[in-house]
Amino acid sequence: MRLRLALSLAALAACHGCAGGSQLSKPGATQAILEQDRQHCLGMMYSDRIGRGRMAPNWWLYEYCMTGRGYVRQPII
Repeated sequence: MRLRLALSLAALAACHGCAGGSQLSKPGATQAILEQDRQHCLGMMYSDRIGRGRMAPNWWLYEYCMTGRGYVRQPII
């Protein structure tokens, strides 16, 4: 159990580092729309985690949800 937690935290830290150089954006989306979409996809991500008994959130599902709503990953300049 501790090994699984340690590996999950290491993976999360690695993903966080990778995501630091880019952000999701959608042409024409206001900050309110972005926040609404973000909350929806976060809810899906965490409900998947609970439903499957996972320790770590499913960030791939979050990315899939956001790209399905028209967002693309853009580098931060």
